[in-house]
Amino acid sequence: MSVIVSLDPAQAVDNAALVTIRSAGRGEHSQRPCWRVVSVVALRGLAYADLARYAAAAALGAHRAGLGTPLVVVDATGIGRAVLELVRAQPVPYEVVGVAFTGGRRAGGAWPDLTVPKHVMVDGYLTPAIEHGRLVIPAQCAGRDLLAAELAAFHNLGGRRTGATTGSHDDTVTALAQAVYVGDTSHEQQARTP
Repeated sequence: MSVIVSLDPAQAVDNAALVTIRSAGRGEHSQRPCWRVVSVVALRGLAYADLARYAAAAALGAHRAGLGTPLVVVDATGIGRAVLELVRAQPVPYEVVGVAFTGGRRAGGAWPDLTVPKHVMVDGYLTPAIEHGRLVIPAQCAGRDLLAAELAAFHNLGGRRTGATTGSHDDTVTALAQAVYVGDTSHEQQARTP
């Protein structure tokens, strides 16, 4: 897998987000891969079936653009479970992984249906990727300013609450975090397989 299309669905009045990242080699001081953000898209007011079609079209577009075989990741928390099933029903040849957020301390579930505390994705995967230079958001990246604004408003209070500050959104950050998490953990899994 070299490209990940990650969807954070939303209720009709909220923003949904679709973030696409691609692998960019291996980290200098890490066994985890480096990631390059390809695009960030905020989606508002789309029906769930339209969100599923949009994610499928983004995956096909990434494949046709030569970015590699896509892996689609969907936030399967709450209404996201229904969107996950709609994405899986799309007539395109890609693997779809569901990530349901939990309040626990450890990740669980079995591929392709994972359960992960949001703070694990942020503290264990997204934050280290940013701090160690394994995540690049190029200046020409579509949606870069939106992602930067949401990252600036995002906070973690010792695992008690991980998310956007009051009045802000964290949809693009959530989509990015689950993309990095699934990409890193699937890479770790492949490295352990003989």
